[in-house]
Amino acid sequence: MTIELPQPLDTHDAVMDDGAVVRLRRHGNAAGPRLILVHGNGFATDAYYPFWQHFLPDFEILIHDLRNHGQNPYCGSLGHSIRQFALDHATIADVIAERYGPKPTVGIYHSISSLAAILQAVDRGLIWDGVVFVDPPLIPEPGHALRSDCFKFELVLANWAMKRPNEFTSPGELAEQFRDNKMMQRWVDGAHDLLAQSILRQEDGVWRLVCPRELEASAYTQNAYSDIWQRLPGLQAHKDKILFLGADEEVEHATPNTRIGKVLAQEYGFRIDIIERSTHMLQIEQPEVCVESVRRFIGDLGVGV
Repeated sequence: MTIELPQPLDTHDAVMDDGAVVRLRRHGNAAGPRLILVHGNGFATDAYYPFWQHFLPDFEILIHDLRNHGQNPYCGSLGHSIRQFALDHATIADVIAERYGPKPTVGIYHSISSLAAILQAVDRGLIWDGVVFVDPPLIPEPGHALRSDCFKFELVLANWAMKRPNEFTSPGELAEQFRDNKMMQRWVDGAHDLLAQSILRQEDGVWRLVCPRELEASAYTQNAYSDIWQRLPGLQAHKDKILFLGADEEVEHATPNTRIGKVLAQEYGFRIDIIERSTHMLQIEQPEVCVESVRRFIGDLGVGV
């Protein structure tokens, strides 16, 4: 099955505070409430189309990639950090308001982009009417029962990223590797090819990762040593406007951070929906279930259709 993405209603290259460019793409119903969607480390938001396609009739959708990912030009390693991703989130919010005008808005951030969104929200408050954090790979504080497993797993991911090739003969070669990966067996039809197409760029006849393996690995390492968990109390004042979507810790190949969701609810009182039979890529494994959860949340906020 081949997944074809729709042509955007509009594109705009937003300039970040250090000169990096992030390409915004506008889809869906321009008259509806607004959704902002961003991807996880090493991925691209186009690859999440099996999820966000379900919002197209009712919502204006603005998607973008993290710097050095997806459709964005390479801007170098100096600004490639979770902290800079957080600053970019705030800059992009300002650009969206200026170009497209204010309207009820919900941000949906997966994995590492959700970590950046948490930092941004703690520093500046919520920039949207509501935020969905999808399976953020938070590293618990020292002494926490989950600290060791989550910390070690981020370093395992960093080591894996450094060993992956940067070049491929075609997107089909990478897609086949994804299909053979035991962690990716639950993906919907066509998603492996869509991801490969979304994260590769052809240069001089060679297909290369848009986000080089070294930068992907560095983000995992940064997260392993981050203190974002310790800053979660700064979000509690906004908890009525926050939803966490979590993966299922009971499924085969569940990662250590899938246990974080229940902890967030128990220790901090955050709203959490656990998506059964899903792993970290829940939006591509159980897109319809994730959509139902997000729509309920948006309805409770009073900004839906």
